[in-house]
Amino acid sequence: MDSEANGGERFGGRRAIVIGGSVAGLVAARVLSDHFDEVVILERDPLPEGAVFHRGVPQARHVHALLLRGLEALESLFPSLRADLDVAGAVTVDSGRELRWYHTGGFNVDCEGAPVVCAQSRPLLEGLIRQRVRAIPNVRLRDGVEVAGLLPSPGSTGGVEGVRIRAPEAAGQAPNATEELCAELVVDASGRGSQGSAWLEALGHPKPERSTVKVQVGYASRIYRRPEPSPYAWKILYVTEARLGAVVPIEDGQWIVTLGGMLGDYPPADEVGFLEFARNLATRELFEVISRAEPLGKIDVYRFPSHLWRRYERMKRMPDGFLVVGDALCSFNPIYGQGMTVAALEGLMLDNVLRAAGGRGDVRGLSRRFHAEAAKVVDVAWAAATEADLRIPEVEGERPFGFAFRSWYNQQVHELRLSDPEVALQFYRVMHLLDPSSKLYHPPVLTRVLGHAVRKVLERSPTKLVEARAGFRDVS
Repeated sequence: MDSEANGGERFGGRRAIVIGGSVAGLVAARVLSDHFDEVVILERDPLPEGAVFHRGVPQARHVHALLLRGLEALESLFPSLRADLDVAGAVTVDSGRELRWYHTGGFNVDCEGAPVVCAQSRPLLEGLIRQRVRAIPNVRLRDGVEVAGLLPSPGSTGGVEGVRIRAPEAAGQAPNATEELCAELVVDASGRGSQGSAWLEALGHPKPERSTVKVQVGYASRIYRRPEPSPYAWKILYVTEARLGAVVPIEDGQWIVTLGGMLGDYPPADEVGFLEFARNLATRELFEVISRAEPLGKIDVYRFPSHLWRRYERMKRMPDGFLVVGDALCSFNPIYGQGMTVAALEGLMLDNVLRAAGGRGDVRGLSRRFHAEAAKVVDVAWAAATEADLRIPEVEGERPFGFAFRSWYNQQVHELRLSDPEVALQFYRVMHLLDPSSKLYHPPVLTRVLGHAVRKVLERSPTKLVEARAGFRDVS
């Protein structure tokens, strides 16, 4: 992606620093490489070559979904990425015909024209992106380096002009010795555990507000050999009720199987407990599938306490020269598969903001503009994910205005997509962030939802129809 080819000037900066070398950081570095002479990625953990798990992404051993809007955004930044995924063994899945999804008491209906996505492991996707970023001439990746804090701009501007880092110990160097690295722009992509708020506080800025929805989700995942040829018509199997389960194909002829529960109902990490948890999902189909499959490794667990959105867009004094992306900005319940897609869209938003600056290389106001625009992207995903979780009464979090109606309406949509292909198609397009959620309220879906709701009432109490007709005759 070339900045000028996309209708704007190169920002004209000298150096940018990205804290964190995971997907969000790699995407940010790719964008910044079009606008700065030099981009330096600082990653705390050693980064492997290829599709290898690394410590800095503990959730990488579990199912990861890349929504179609996210894949499209990544393709605009890394052309032919989808072809590279195909070559590396990713599995193409037609979500309208090859996804079997149990929810609200039944399985989804097949539909034509639904998003076609790629299924692969997180390490494969991240490894391919990292390989592309490493090849960019003006990007330098330094791993094994810990960021200790931000450098304040000189004078009383309240801005940021770089970072302090702790490099690996070397001969003749004192333990924990720090190094200063200056830059016009610092991007925090260090993940959910970001220390960005504390770093700003050390410079005299208030911490940003935090929005949270406490879900206490726990996952357990295992790799299985995928049977070839497959005896199943589906490629992906989901079960999402009180407990959840997923069977997703990845490269090398494998399945990744993830089980999960909320509010402390965590799947066990032992063989017997894992299978028993699967047996007690809302449908036994997933249990029957994995009980016949060959496991290829141990069971890995992961805990996720809450949705977390650091509201940098609400700060009255956001320092120039510092901005936040990815999970460091907002982390979602992983079940909804939104994190990587939102990070990719934030990358496109960053490019737009840099191009709009007009080639002056001036970071004043840049952070405020970016966070205001990024909040629009985050808000769409946040509303979809948190409102789904907030339907569970025990989940702690603020129910927004209109929540009760939207919760009721979305329940009707989920029930309808079990039998109505048109509703199912529109639901998938909204889920993949291809269409706004308002599309579910347009007449083609709205009329079906209202008809479905009326039919349910009449089925529960047929006499109501007789009474309603009698009342209508009396009035007329």
